[in-house]
Amino acid sequence: MLGCLALVGCSSGSKHAAAPATAKTSPCGLIATLDDTAAKVAHADVSDPDAFTQTRNAAVNTYVTTVRELKAAMPGTYDDDLDRLEAAVHQYNFQDAVAPRAALDDYVAAHCGTGAASTTTTTTTVAARS
Repeated sequence: MLGCLALVGCSSGSKHAAAPATAKTSPCGLIATLDDTAAKVAHADVSDPDAFTQTRNAAVNTYVTTVRELKAAMPGTYDDDLDRLEAAVHQYNFQDAVAPRAALDDYVAAHCGTGAASTTTTTTTVAARS
């Protein structure tokens, strides 16, 4: 079965006014981490299936952890999209991650500045393994 990992690039914001956002805890910084994580899979060596699987699995774990961090950093209006994104990626159902990820791209366009946002979509087709 093939899954499609299609995650779009972005980049910096925060829902907690009491603590200033740092690059690693701001929504834009965390979204940039998602982009970097997806890029690692897109550039992984598919000629070595075991190494690729390790890279993909590590990326999924990082991606899910980062999405959870985003839930704490972003306005609550994004919670449903983040929940759907986390579930899709955690289940290796990358095609279902595309729509909720688009909400993050909209956030980037509105809040992260044009210099940090990317409008390029990276699509990598990978064999889904259990």
